[in-house]
Amino acid sequence: PEDVRGWQERQLGRFMRRTIPGVRFYDDLGAKGLEDLPIIEKATLLANFDRLNVAGVTYAEARAALDAGQTRLLGLTIGQSTGTSGNRGLFVISERERFTWLGIILAKTLGDFPFARHKVALALPAYSSLYRSAAETGRLSLRFFDLARGVDRWRDDFRAYAPDTIVAPPKVLRALAEGGGPSPRHVFSGAAGRSVLVTPDILRNAVVDADRRILDFHIVQVGPDRVDLTLDASLPGEVAQATAAALSEALARVGAMGAEVSLKPGLEPSMDRKLRRVRREWRP
Repeated sequence: PEDVRGWQERQLGRFMRRTIPGVRFYDDLGAKGLEDLPIIEKATLLANFDRLNVAGVTYAEARAALDAGQTRLLGLTIGQSTGTSGNRGLFVISERERFTWLGIILAKTLGDFPFARHKVALALPAYSSLYRSAAETGRLSLRFFDLARGVDRWRDDFRAYAPDTIVAPPKVLRALAEGGGPSPRHVFSGAAGRSVLVTPDILRNAVVDADRRILDFHIVQVGPDRVDLTLDASLPGEVAQATAAALSEALARVGAMGAEVSLKPGLEPSMDRKLRRVRREWRP
């Protein structure tokens, strides 16, 4: 609709006039519109992190704070992505931006908020400070269920909590809805021959958190208890061994005891439009 397009154009114009001039990365461009801004990749963003956030927080400062378990730095909220596109990205946002994000999410997902109370379950591989913002409203009960521990270890607690809203990867939603055996996205053999649901995020996070030098990888399930891990051949051997060990530990934490991780040489560049770094070639 014309009114929506007009509103968008006004907001973009305001963004270009008020926000972009304060971002040092764009100092020499003289940009008037979005078409004047360069398309950048995540590697460029991380390399120029302090020039792309108006507070001037460096990548090293944000990374050190996160590694120390902090979610605040210089009065700002800091966090990281899940690493879907390789290594983890970082973000730095103000209080205004944090609650703007929250308002947009709540408006799109809980249309009757704040007039009705809700119990929200987050079944995710990590808990972000952004989610914690929702609990600060006093109108939401928010509880985190850690996928890295495995669904079976908190399934009963989840049922007892009885949420009316669930945030989780699609396959986890399906497994919880079915209530019985896990969905066959990534299923490994567990204790006493039972199947264990392992979401791609668990495997991906184990790899990207093993070493900051890992920029790309492939994980392929090739058997009921076998995984092939491929890393860049230029990485030191000790990095590859440590990453394989971290992947084995992540599998063990969710109950896939004794899963074998094999290192494979030679990471081939993917030609797919969607990079599938975690996939399954084995079928039960």
